[in-house]
Amino acid sequence: MKSVHDYSLLLCIALALSLAACNVGLPSAAGPTAPCAVATSAAERLIQRIAQQSATNGQTVTITATSEEVSSLLVMFLDEAKRRNPNQAIPIEHPTVCFQHGKLTLTGTVTLEGNTLNALITASPSLNAGKLAFKVEDVQLGPFPVPRAFNDEISTMINNSLNRYLDRVTISDISIQDGQLSITGKVS
Repeated sequence: MKSVHDYSLLLCIALALSLAACNVGLPSAAGPTAPCAVATSAAERLIQRIAQQSATNGQTVTITATSEEVSSLLVMFLDEAKRRNPNQAIPIEHPTVCFQHGKLTLTGTVTLEGNTLNALITASPSLNAGKLAFKVEDVQLGPFPVPRAFNDEISTMINNSLNRYLDRVTISDISIQDGQLSITGKVS
């Protein structure tokens, strides 16, 4: 007769084999992976909402995005950049975007030469020729500020990841409330 411990062990082994077969949630030999299921579904929700509203030619639309959706969109964009050109990608892991006080704050971890440091980026929204143009105001890596020369590169990464799906929308207004970004524009 099998004990409760034996059944628990068998259940755990079966669950682990199921997850391995589906390639879900298990760390790889290269280290931990990004929070896939939640992040990917949140990004997909946002992309679908943008696609639906972008289908209304000539209409003015307002698209809202939560901190979670934009965080997951950024994870997706960074993963794609790392696959395409691993040596050129920004080495930020576990990025989290927060919308508060009229600004975007991006946090995550950066590993450089074996040292993992917390990173913080603060950016203000603006418009440039009908597109989002977040301007990075502050970058900190661990306890140190990062030289301003990196601000433009980081601004480009943030703007490319957000504008990529808004190519048919000429933006006329951006609003940041706690936890949410709202973009209003005309679909062309």
